[in-house]
Amino acid sequence: MTAPRSNSTPQVAIIGGGFCGAAAALSLLEKGIGVTIFESQPELGGLASSFDTGAYRLEKFYHQWYAGDENFEWLLDVLGLKAKEFSISMEHGFYFRDSVWRTRNPLDHFRYTDLSLTESARMAFGIWKLGAVTDWRTIDDYSVKDWFTKYGNHNVYEKFWKQLLVSRFGNYADEISVVWVWQKLQSNKARKGRSEKGSTSSYYEGGFSALFDDIEAHILAQNGVIRKQTRAELVRADPSANTSITLQVDGSAHAFDGMIITTPLPEAARLLAHTLPQQNLDAFNAIAYLDSRGIIIRSKRSLSNCYWLSNRDLAFPFVGVIEHTQFRPPSEYNGEHIIYLSQSTAPGMEAYDMDDDAYIAYGLAHLEKMFADFDADWVIDAHTWRAADAQPAILKKYGESVPPPELPMANCLIATQAQVYPDYRGTHTAIRQGRDAAERLSQGLVT
Repeated sequence: MTAPRSNSTPQVAIIGGGFCGAAAALSLLEKGIGVTIFESQPELGGLASSFDTGAYRLEKFYHQWYAGDENFEWLLDVLGLKAKEFSISMEHGFYFRDSVWRTRNPLDHFRYTDLSLTESARMAFGIWKLGAVTDWRTIDDYSVKDWFTKYGNHNVYEKFWKQLLVSRFGNYADEISVVWVWQKLQSNKARKGRSEKGSTSSYYEGGFSALFDDIEAHILAQNGVIRKQTRAELVRADPSANTSITLQVDGSAHAFDGMIITTPLPEAARLLAHTLPQQNLDAFNAIAYLDSRGIIIRSKRSLSNCYWLSNRDLAFPFVGVIEHTQFRPPSEYNGEHIIYLSQSTAPGMEAYDMDDDAYIAYGLAHLEKMFADFDADWVIDAHTWRAADAQPAILKKYGESVPPPELPMANCLIATQAQVYPDYRGTHTAIRQGRDAAERLSQGLVT
């Protein structure tokens, strides 16, 4: 039996309760459209969800945002909680050749390399050439390797760029689109004029668990519905007719006037397996994904005075080391120091098949190599989390494979991190996507 719909207010199902789904819900509610969020996990947040350590709550994967980001500004304005934003300019650095180097500006990354003076000049030319590109479509068929081999040489790629790419994209490193670097250059331009000591970072008072508690309270106060620990099973609709969309949940069918699916594309393909033409499903499944793995360490002591330490050394497998308690005081965490390690993994990589205990030991062993003073006795506790299909592998010519938001059925959209290209996935792009999807969908609904 199909649950009845309200005749007065359009009702929209949102699959996934991360930043994208939450932003879509908030935006639709502002427009007078009813929403029901279906979230498979016990709490909202997606990759930004939290867990209970027994002493306090922590995010499973580290997040922050750049102060002044228009998407977070919108979110906090909707909630009426701008006063809960905390911003500060923090110490950044990078790990290279068994040493920690401080960064005062982006050029510092290029001053400390294994490149000769001539090779450094050639790399600078490649970066200048890339920064001059105005349309990313003209470079979409170049990988980072292609570009910096052409405008630099083999060493420019192998000794600099590959070290940055392996921890982020694993065994896809050599095929990653140069648009990824181009977008970073564009973002740096957009943030021009900020402190020379690094971009100003922002965090939410009480952490992201508190932020999603406030988001949830706001949605419920606006008569939105949130169904946690509820996995959508199947979407039914007639792609050729302007009919309602039926969502099967826990063996029951529920009819909606519209739907926004914010899950990774493999999960979207599963939901739509009996509704979409095979060519659409094939396009979804053609995009490769990596899992996110992370380790959170509660330590008695600090590693350094550096907040965000990026990795530029192939010997260290993680994207970097983030010491959160250089940003927020240890007093907020019972005097403990909170350290995050993160990595993207895919089949064939060493870390992909490790069980949790082995993975934590793997991370601690690398910290001992990285920081001469580090001692495992400092560790109060360590936690690890894994998120499947968390990051699309943005290979060259990726722009040709990005699916449009509209599906071949009325009032049904997909809004995933695989579609933010040429931008790079992040909390800000997820909020933007949710807002955009809500705007598109609202135009097709009668309010």
